[in-house]
Order: sequence, then structure tokens, then C-alpha cells
Amino acid sequence: MILLMLDKSPVRLLSVLFYYAILVCCCQLFVRAQSCTLLIAAASDLSPIQDDLKSTLGSIRKCDIRVTFGSSGQLARQIQNGAPFDLFLSASPDFLKPLKVKDQRIYAKGRLAIWSKNGFGWKDLATDKVRRISIANPKLAPYGKAAKEALESQGLWSKVEGKIVYAENVRQAFQFAETGNADVCLAAYPLVSGRGGTPIDAGWYQPIEQVAALLRETEPARQAFEFLTGPEGRRFFRRHGLD
Repeated sequence: MILLMLDKSPVRLLSVLFYYAILVCCCQLFVRAQSCTLLIAAASDLSPIQDDLKSTLGSIRKCDIRVTFGSSGQLARQIQNGAPFDLFLSASPDFLKPLKVKDQRIYAKGRLAIWSKNGFGWKDLATDKVRRISIANPKLAPYGKAAKEALESQGLWSKVEGKIVYAENVRQAFQFAETGNADVCLAAYPLVSGRGGTPIDAGWYQPIEQVAALLRETEPARQAFEFLTGPEGRRFFRRHGLD
């Protein structure tokens, strides 16, 4: 079509080229919109809500939402080593200190719970019925730290320390109990709320303040950050077992 117009009029040629340039620009903008990607590093206690988290954030901004789960300590190390995450949903503010992030806010408070596929409870921990108790590594995971604090506060740590099986993160601690490699786990309530898990008295451990950090100032990241740390985000996390 352009070739046919070349012989007729320079004005018409310029008009065609102008509209062609607009078409190219529109195509580029469309491709950029379609290729929007939001990379989120998230504490393992959020793994059960992955689908709901992705669909909720995807409804705010049409992006490809990719979430990597792990212990907060491990994820913080990855970010320090250059991992290109846009947002960090940590289970503790402690791991954000080395990152020196300016924009960070509490998005929820975590809840520790006890779960056993065999029905064992808190009173059974020090008995011969329970041989292995799984918790997340207290040095890497806030829920592991909280689990140790709860056992210590109730005078049980010295009695059960030899039974403790350490997991890399709180999700793995639950998996140990789920697969029978541990008799009981002390894990995040969202991981066990739908399986009969029982919340542990919050007065037995220090508050688990879960903090969101904006790592890269992009429009999709900012929108997600504002949503998750705002009133709607709080309601979202409460629906899934956090405070």
C-alpha cells in the first residue's frame, strides 16, 4: 500500500509514514504493558496464599506476578547479593536493617501455631509420645525464633531440645510433620489453619511483625506496596490467618 502511494504524492507519503510511526509506538507500548513483571520475595508463611496473592495483585496492575518463598534471612541474603526483587515481604524487620530500605511498613503480625497429623498437642511435647519436633531455624526464620521463645517461656526448651529438628524455613518445618519426619511442628498459623492447627498463646513469644519493603521504585511495585500495607491489604492478610 505504501509503495502505491509513493508515486502519487509526497504529502500522502508523509501522512502514511506518520501513521506508520504512530502504529509502531502503540505496538511498543502494548508490548511493554504485556511484559510487566513484578518480582516478590516473600516469607514462607505466605506460601499457602500464593494464588490469592498473585490474583489480587494482578487485578490491581496487569503484570506477571512472580513470588519466591524462603526464610526471611535467606531471602535477605539473596537481595544483598543482587537478586532483582521489587518487593520483600519479610516476617521480621530485623532482616531489613542490612538492606537499608527507606520505604518499609508493617503489613501483618504473624501467629505461631502447633500441628500434628497424629493429634499431639502442647501437653504431649515433653512426653515419650513425641520423638521429633520440627521448627524453623531460629537464626534465619522469625517463626523459628518465636517457637524457641514459646518453649522457653513455658519451661519446656531444656526438656525437648534433644527432639528438635531444624528446618530451613517455616514451610519446611510444616512439611517435616506432614510427611511424618516429625511428630509435631511449631509453624505459622496460615500453614496449618485449614488442617486443624491450634494457635499458640501470643504472650509466649515476642510479636512477629511482618514488614513489607519497597526495593525498586517502579509504578507496579509502588502500587503493590501501597495496597499490601494499606487497609485493604490488612484485611486480605487477616482473611488468611494473620493479625
